[in-house]
Amino acid sequence: MQGSREGKVRLSTHTFAGMANALTRKEPPHDDQPELMTRAERRRAARKARAAKTWKKVAAGTVAVATLFGGMGVASTALAADRDSYQDTIGNSSFEAARNQYGLTKHMKNGAILHAWMWSFKTITQHMPEIAAAGYTSVQTEPMSKIKEVAANGKKFTENWYYVYQPANTSIGNFVVGTEADLKEMTATAHKYGVRVIVDVVANHFTSDWNAIDPDWQNKEYFHKRTGCDGPNGEINDYSNRYKVTQCHLLGLWDLNTQNQAVADRMQKFLKTAVADGVDGFRYDAAKHVELPTEVFDNKQSNYWNTILKNGSQFQYGEVLQGDSGLDYKAYANMFRDNSSDGGGNTASNYGKTIRAAVGSNNLDVKMVKNIDTGGASEDQLVTWVESHDNYANGDKESTGLTDYQIMMGWAVVGSRRAGAPLYFNRPKGSGGTNPQFAEQSQLGDAGDDMWKNKSVAAVNHFRNAMDGKGENLQNCGDKSCLMIERSTSDGIQNDGVVIANMGGDKSLSGMETTLDDGTYPDEVNGGQLVVSNHKIVSGTAKGGAVSVFYVKGESDPNVSVEAASKEFSSDNVKVTLRAQDADNLKYTTTEGESGSFTDGKVISVGKTLSIGETATVKVTGTAAKDGKKVKKGQALSASVTVKKVEVPKQNLAAQYSTNKVGMGVKKTINFNAGKDASIADWDSSMLIAQGAANDDPRVYRPNSMYEVPIDLYALYGAYDDDNLYLMWEMTNVQDVVDTGDDYPLSQGHLWQTQNLPFHIAIDTKDDSTCIGNNGGLQTGGSLWASNITWGGEQKLNNVVTISTNGSNGPWIYKGDESGLNSKAAYGPAANAATNTKKSNIKFGYGNGILSKDVIGIDGGWGENNGRFIGDMKAENQNKAKWVNFNEKGHNSAQMDDHYEIAIPLEEIGTTADRIASSGIGIELAATFGLSAMDSLPYDLAMNDNADLPDTGSQVNNSFEKSDDDMFSVKMANIGGEEPPVETKSVRIDQSDYSVDLSNGVATKQLTATTDP
Repeated sequence: MQGSREGKVRLSTHTFAGMANALTRKEPPHDDQPELMTRAERRRAARKARAAKTWKKVAAGTVAVATLFGGMGVASTALAADRDSYQDTIGNSSFEAARNQYGLTKHMKNGAILHAWMWSFKTITQHMPEIAAAGYTSVQTEPMSKIKEVAANGKKFTENWYYVYQPANTSIGNFVVGTEADLKEMTATAHKYGVRVIVDVVANHFTSDWNAIDPDWQNKEYFHKRTGCDGPNGEINDYSNRYKVTQCHLLGLWDLNTQNQAVADRMQKFLKTAVADGVDGFRYDAAKHVELPTEVFDNKQSNYWNTILKNGSQFQYGEVLQGDSGLDYKAYANMFRDNSSDGGGNTASNYGKTIRAAVGSNNLDVKMVKNIDTGGASEDQLVTWVESHDNYANGDKESTGLTDYQIMMGWAVVGSRRAGAPLYFNRPKGSGGTNPQFAEQSQLGDAGDDMWKNKSVAAVNHFRNAMDGKGENLQNCGDKSCLMIERSTSDGIQNDGVVIANMGGDKSLSGMETTLDDGTYPDEVNGGQLVVSNHKIVSGTAKGGAVSVFYVKGESDPNVSVEAASKEFSSDNVKVTLRAQDADNLKYTTTEGESGSFTDGKVISVGKTLSIGETATVKVTGTAAKDGKKVKKGQALSASVTVKKVEVPKQNLAAQYSTNKVGMGVKKTINFNAGKDASIADWDSSMLIAQGAANDDPRVYRPNSMYEVPIDLYALYGAYDDDNLYLMWEMTNVQDVVDTGDDYPLSQGHLWQTQNLPFHIAIDTKDDSTCIGNNGGLQTGGSLWASNITWGGEQKLNNVVTISTNGSNGPWIYKGDESGLNSKAAYGPAANAATNTKKSNIKFGYGNGILSKDVIGIDGGWGENNGRFIGDMKAENQNKAKWVNFNEKGHNSAQMDDHYEIAIPLEEIGTTADRIASSGIGIELAATFGLSAMDSLPYDLAMNDNADLPDTGSQVNNSFEKSDDDMFSVKMANIGGEEPPVETKSVRIDQSDYSVDLSNGVATKQLTATTDP
């Protein structure tokens, strides 16, 4: 069968909304502005522009369009008096009494948010008692600016909802949310119930209709020019280019000149007016499209964020959709946090994809749902969700088909986890799932369906509030369809709990280990109970097809704790999180000599100085800040954890796989032409440094993923001379004999011809002084190009070379220091003074055909039911796997298989030919698709550990290897250096049994033997 294409371009309803006025609108009399296109022309141009962005993981369909519409207008008529939202709420005894009555969290960053999508202020006011009772700490409204109104549309949703995201000025009030007076009434009512208010703000752009913008804003200097951008009408066409992302125009929308201080001042006045009206926080639409204060473009530095974020609110977060290769996600999160009185951060959009994939496939495997991509930010800087309004309402209908049941199960996971402030999106009434996207059973301004106050949803909120500050543990219950999220503090008090999302049948929990303290925990949803003794469940059942919420509400005693990501590790270091609740004078020490003060949630790296077998201990101390049941105020508190560095686990692959079995490469100049039809005539088999296998790519382990193009590395060759390091690798595509029914991989299998996907080449020059720490993660947090790739175990690196399959993006060379990789390339396809990037002289080529005479691999596909199972490439499964020579089955290697070549100047990677000859150079090649690595040479089992799980970043039919975290730990392939002795694993005498009578004296006989290797 032929499934969805990874290169498929999706256009959202937002996108079409931005084009809606193209036929009728008029532009300002600016001589330098291009003529606008018709709606049809803009659609075609937008498709072309979006299709060009495949490099930043667009191949996986992961590039999301932000809520693209909105802007600003004239100043509000209300006088913006200074108000401190935090002091006006948490510092207000009446508010605190109401908040405590409903059990809502003290900090907005820890509590659930109800996104009252398209509700009017009056509607929110009317439902405030229910919002508080359902356990929502905050309610988020729609943008409050004046907007364009199309009278003929009335208040229907279809082709109309997106105008709320097209402000015309900065006065408060529009036909959806109501008036400024309505806003004041709503915030006052919210505070009576202990609820706080977040307002959505579009601060990046204006409506595309110039005539709809208030005359007071129709000033050329208030907007970025449309010249200097490659896209049609000055639009963005490259999301890896920060200049274009921040300075160009989103699909015709008037992009604010955020370097203009007058624009910043007017926006700040607008926001301060809203805070004076009772607003407590803001969500910033399309935030990544406004440059950071540290980014300089056209010799201008922006003071925009530093101005507008100083508005008196207590919590602010940005819609910073993850995935752009040039995006400093952590910097945005820190900026919002540091400019708010009580927290802030970014949207964790990637985790929403994870949850939707999980509930969409009834697969809640811990391996898939546990990791939250924080992009280097801390867990309390995230806003999480099952779906956002973009996911639901846009034209691609990314989440529209999820049912209420699936949303409920997703919320059980997102809402109960420690990380982030989970946002519940309220769908229009009677819409979504098997119903139309917009059933029009409710109108703009009305409340949506009732799922936001569903018994299970509200119970999860109550659980979250009761468990605020407690630790977390995830485990499956019985099988992958059942997930437990345990929240607890080991204080010996019955005040813990567990939420269970069970998409299977009834599950007995008896006998399971648990982190909960001893006691009996009732289920708020289903009426059962869980009995725990000695941290083991004695009795209890997780009801099938339901959410169970077992907990006992009660304050924890003051405490400190320390959590290691793993108590045994084999990488450079291990992350340790320091925790504290109701404690002061917090300090930590490590046996490696590090010490300091900390706040709850601080993460440190431990183990950098350890050798294999050695341990390090982290100790935290503090004093109780108040009396508890067992702890008195001022009492000393302490906790510790010990971690141990262990050997890298042996992978023990089948005999087909090898590293440096033939040799260590050779010193030889390799001649080839750059680009297409690069010759491999100068290569021979003596240069083989790593051997892989055919048909071991992740798609073959899924029951319905054979329609995808294979990313299947086969062999890696190496050489060097006085000037360059040379690498050549082979890629196979045996679809022609494995599955001829799925023709897409047959016609699209030449990656250099049809795809634009990254290769990452990790290089170890054996120079410890330039070794990159943090397991090759970015200094700013996250991973290179959001690839989820790191390097640990036996791998060290000094450089990472990145280039696309067709060479159109790259080459790039990244370096770093002990804190990690520098996200700014040291070398690139062109010099860039702003990033200190020099022009690289790397040469790259590709073509049909490979050097290998045989193509050996494992036959079959379509997952476990068809004989393909995780780990079938291991030595222990040598006889279970169907090893074949695909050429003998009729595989057309000359037509289907490809080669790639690269010449990397030694100077650019910081080594010399003499150093390679004496010490060698290590190589690890990764081929990616989607977000993550799909295959590698030398082969690493990280390419296979999650291959059978549904993907979280594209379609659920695909393999989770496209999105999972991959840490390479196998020994790198080496070129040059002294060849180490090869350990003999076994010896086999080739002759049959031989016996001799020694009574007649000494006897001799010559025998032959075969060794492995």
